[in-house]
Amino acid sequence: MPNIPCPKCSTTIEFDFKTVLDGKDFICKNCNSKITLTYSDNKTIFKNAQKALDKLKDNLDID
Repeated sequence: MPNIPCPKCSTTIEFDFKTVLDGKDFICKNCNSKITLTYSDNKTIFKNAQKALDKLKDNLDID
């Protein structure tokens, strides 16, 4: 599963791409910092990324 270090405490935060592309929060389990990717200026980029992710999932048969 992809992950990033928490910007506040450096704990590894796991996330899934669908959550990120849907603009939902993901939370550090250690310090409860919330991370949200906003994309109001980049909606086209994220729509295309979502389509590409869906196509990849269809080809790999991933839920």
